Amino acid sequence: MIRHAVKILAVGAVISAFFLLDGPHDEYKQLAIDIGIFSGYWILLGVASSIGLGSGLHTFVLYLGPHIAKVTMAAN
Repeated sequence: MIRHAVKILAVGAVISAFFLLDGPHDEYKQLAIDIGIFSGYWILLGVASSIGLGSGLHTFVLYLGPHIAKVTMAAN
């Protein structure tokens, strides 16, 4: 059990250092934040859908609508 705690703390320290220290990795820091927000958004929508907020029109409004709009706007 202690081995797992040490591994988790080590990974947490590396991630914290990545975000707290300045350096040549700053552009990757913003990319990681953007990916985290995007992933968290879709996970949140999946949870909302699984508790009954994602059927019919809600599925389009919550999932497909924003995704289609974003892809279409990026293509133009």
